[in-house]
Formats: sequence, structure tokens, C-alpha cells
Amino acid sequence: MQKFKTTIRGYDKKEVDAYLHKTTEYNESKFRELEERI
Repeated sequence: MQKFKTTIRGYDKKEVDAYLHKTTEYNESKFRELEERI
């Protein structure tokens, strides 16, 4: 975990936000697929 914290410091906040946004969109689309199946 310590390694991860030091790595994130090297990133630009915008890059981190973009990454989080991408993963959130991905998770939401997966969630919608599950809801459609139910």
C-alpha cells in the first residue's frame, strides 16, 4: 500500500480524476447490464 501512495503523488490531479471518472463510468455500465438481466 505504501508503494501505491508514493506512486499516486507523481500523478497530476487531472489524470487521477480522469482515471476515476473512467472507472466509475465502467462500473455504472456493468451495473446497468446486471439490472437489465434481472
